[in-house]
Amino acid sequence: MPRANLKRPANQSWSFGFLLPILFRMNWTYIVGGAAVTLTLLGLLHQLLVNRKNATIETLAEKNKWLQEQLDQAKNASSDALVEQLAKRISIQEAELQRLSKDYEANEGLIKTKEEELRKTKELLQGLEDEVEQQKQRYEELYFSLDLCPVCESNIIELTPVEDHKYAGTYRAYACGYADMQGEVYGLCPHDTNYPEFDEFELTIELDKHTSIWIGRALPKTDRAKKVRLSNEVGGTKEEVERLFRDAYVRKRSKNPNWTPSF
Repeated sequence: MPRANLKRPANQSWSFGFLLPILFRMNWTYIVGGAAVTLTLLGLLHQLLVNRKNATIETLAEKNKWLQEQLDQAKNASSDALVEQLAKRISIQEAELQRLSKDYEANEGLIKTKEEELRKTKELLQGLEDEVEQQKQRYEELYFSLDLCPVCESNIIELTPVEDHKYAGTYRAYACGYADMQGEVYGLCPHDTNYPEFDEFELTIELDKHTSIWIGRALPKTDRAKKVRLSNEVGGTKEEVERLFRDAYVRKRSKNPNWTPSF
């Protein structure tokens, strides 16, 4: 399963003060509407942050699914209209400049004015595109704060789109160890009562004759053990490798403070 950690970018701001002269010539119906949708989105996110612990009616897993649908819908509705409006205006201005250029001498002064308007409109478009990108980044940050493990509510640490011949969907991994994709569980949470015991792994430890190092693998013996990964271990003795496996298992299981080792 491919993995890629997401990085959260720092917030930035954009100032449009130097573009005030052109703003009064523009139709801001779509832009104001888009801004309103963006504010609605942020308000929704804030309310969800406040109420994210309330799972008395729906399970947390159901809330996560509903949350993704709502945020995706709001995000898609608030970005395209802003950029599309300015892109259309640029096309109109460029067509008008081409028409005026057919009689350059008669329209020289007007052409210079239109060229300046076109330049400022392109700058404004670039600024809005940057702002939309920053909004998407902030959306990802807030989504990270809201998407929680459905078992213990640990924070999400990985969100990876996957599409190949075998898998298609979004892979999610959480700090506790839980992982899923499209409803199928790939990693168990240590708070899950179905978490495997250590003896559900078969330890294969062999001596490498070339290096005199013992190399071990932990092979799952049950279906639930397949959903907990213990990495290969190496050591100077067979006993050391076995101890390393036990320590690794304990570190994973100890994320549940109510668990007590039985070995």
